[in-house]
Amino acid sequence: MNSKKNDILKNKKAMLGTLIGLTIFIVIGSIGKTQNELKAIIKEAEVYLNNGEISGAENVLRAKAGETNNREFKKLWSIAYGYEQASNKLYLYDDIEGTKEMLDKIDNSYKNYEPVKEKIDKLIGDMKSIELVRVEADNVIEQVEKLLEDNKPEEALEI
Repeated sequence: MNSKKNDILKNKKAMLGTLIGLTIFIVIGSIGKTQNELKAIIKEAEVYLNNGEISGAENVLRAKAGETNNREFKKLWSIAYGYEQASNKLYLYDDIEGTKEMLDKIDNSYKNYEPVKEKIDKLIGDMKSIELVRVEADNVIEQVEKLLEDNKPEEALEI
C-alpha cells in the first residue's frame, strides 16, 4: 500500500514538474514572439519614416502603443504621433501653443530621418510665419483703434 502511495506521489510530482516546465516554456516563447513582433514593427516604421511617410509609421506603431517600454519604439512613436498631432493642431485647429507643446515632445532622433526632418522643419517654419502674421495684424489693429480713438477715421482707413 505504501508503495502505491509513493508511486502516486511520484507521478503527481512528475506531472507538476512537467506543468511548471511547460508553463515556463510557453511564457518564454510568448515573450520571444512579442519581441520579434516588436522588432518587425520597429523596422517597418523606420522604413516609413525614411520614406517620409509619417502617418504610415504611426499606423504601424499604433498596434503596440502603450504596450511596451522599448526605448526605440517610444522614440519612433514620439516622432510619428507627435508630428501628426502637431500638424493637426496647426493646420486644422490653428493652435500655435498646442503645436509647440507637441513639437517639444518629439524625440530629437527625428533628425536621423531626412524626409521627416524636412517636414518638421516646414511645420516649424509655417508656425513661425503664422505667429509673425498674427503679431503684425495685432499691431495694425492697435494702430487703427488708436486712430479711431483720436477721431482720425480717414487715416485709419489708409492702414
